[in-house]
Amino acid sequence: MGGTTFAAGEFLHSQDVEALKARPNDEFKSLDLTGKIDAQLTSNIDLTVSGSYRNIEDKFTPSTSWQLLNYENNPIDYDKRYRTNIRLRHRLGGQDDTNNKRSKKVKLVQNASYTIQAGYERAEGHQEDVRHEDHLFRYGHIGTFDFRWQPVEGESTYSNAFNGIAHAGYLQTLNDAYLPSEFNPVLANYNQGINQTVFGQYRTYNGFISNSTSSLWGFHTNVGSVYNSFNRFISDRYTAGANGSFDLIPGGSDKGRHSIELGFTHEQSYNRSWSVAPFQLWEVARLQANRQIIGVDTNQVIGSFPGVVFPQIIFEEFQRLIAEDFDLRFYRSIREKLGVPITDYVNVDGIHPDDLSLDLFSPLELTDQRIINYYGYDYLGNRLPDDVEFDDFFTGVGADGQRNFLVGPNKPIYQAAYIQDKFSFRDIIFRVGLRVDRYDANTKVLRDPYSLYEVMDANTFFSQVGGDRPNNVADDFKVYIEEPGSNAVKAFRQGDQWYFANGTPANDGNIIFGGGLVHPKLYTDRANDIKSNDFSPSNSFEDYTPQVNWMPRLAVSFPISDIANFFCAL
Repeated sequence: MGGTTFAAGEFLHSQDVEALKARPNDEFKSLDLTGKIDAQLTSNIDLTVSGSYRNIEDKFTPSTSWQLLNYENNPIDYDKRYRTNIRLRHRLGGQDDTNNKRSKKVKLVQNASYTIQAGYERAEGHQEDVRHEDHLFRYGHIGTFDFRWQPVEGESTYSNAFNGIAHAGYLQTLNDAYLPSEFNPVLANYNQGINQTVFGQYRTYNGFISNSTSSLWGFHTNVGSVYNSFNRFISDRYTAGANGSFDLIPGGSDKGRHSIELGFTHEQSYNRSWSVAPFQLWEVARLQANRQIIGVDTNQVIGSFPGVVFPQIIFEEFQRLIAEDFDLRFYRSIREKLGVPITDYVNVDGIHPDDLSLDLFSPLELTDQRIINYYGYDYLGNRLPDDVEFDDFFTGVGADGQRNFLVGPNKPIYQAAYIQDKFSFRDIIFRVGLRVDRYDANTKVLRDPYSLYEVMDANTFFSQVGGDRPNNVADDFKVYIEEPGSNAVKAFRQGDQWYFANGTPANDGNIIFGGGLVHPKLYTDRANDIKSNDFSPSNSFEDYTPQVNWMPRLAVSFPISDIANFFCAL
């Protein structure tokens, strides 16, 4: 008995491995459909309606480490895409008539037409383990464990303590061997050959696989492993635009012809994503199930028990000491579900995985443990409406009064417009134009990229603290101090430019701080805790400033021989 345990896979040799020409259990299915309808409504009006549909099922290998021993458990990715587009083109009167001998007058505007177009596109999909799908608590279920909590004695200041020893808390013990899970039998099988009445010897249990079991030398994922991700996404895109063109004939001469093109486009997207690492849900459930029990209440005796260290002594057993936390939910909701008093322990490892769900937790319990990541969905994976705003994350509360930490969808806006004039001078053809692109992230960003909280400016600092301000330090310079609570100036900053305490510019902030901690001087009269219910987002965040690009265009071309042309574009 004893010694070090090694995974059987670490003793594989080259002759135990078969080289294949294709990845096993890798499957890709795709269905593509397209359609288009062209209709001529009148002699000069055309209508086009088009659409496409794509459905993909991709059973994929997550990584190279996965494919040697665990390819049978490849996850699957479902992806659907829809697209529809409608376009109306209208050709106006006044076609080219410069060569029409019957024409007595050349029209100023010719070949005029315009096109109006609108479209909608959606991409949606999700990834999952093929076996467990959206049954999230099955991912990490290894078996049913019969835990109980027995009172134990320890050092105590209780007045009736025996030689300073009294009931001090509870010890979690495993009553018997566990019942292996039907959902992950291979992972459960890793516990063969151990003393299953001693919990410390288990190689796997709910939400846990030992490193020596899960991976071979850190290169190959061992058999039975579960793809620890379930995610879904939706992306909607709406587009609208118009463009037109016409020829301008000033003075009635074709030599002065100007071919004008102009147009614009508007694009609005709504992007949503939600993901969860389901294997770790069991860890969070264990962490939160009995979080409210913080000790024993020596004022309430509920019975007696023989000591564990001193079995010959009968000790008084005290009631559990409870401390409620309004931001937590699981310890209350699981007891309501099971009908267990608030003072009793709950064994979550003895609950069937299908009896557990995400709504038993508060958003804070899952986000704090980095189990979930989401935007455009709530923490449970329910799609949110488009009108959820940035500030709702800091101010929104649910029906129970708890903060629900809503994160709205990403809603970027892209717009563009252009105009171009094509004309000739002698044998030279000119194209002169301008294109303007505008991007708006349509959200809020940090007011100061160097600090989550507003840093005090030099004008406020010296008016409150006093002292001599360096001559080149302006009112809006940000102040940094030696240490929290200090009024000794360490540095100043204006934008990205750093200054020493005497006002001398520094090439980089690291020269001043030497890689150490940086302490900005914050306003003491403002809520500088982002987790506080009193936090004001407007002090730290501001609307994103749209980015606008102006791009003038110039192109020149002319013939240099019978078979060659010169072309230049800027």
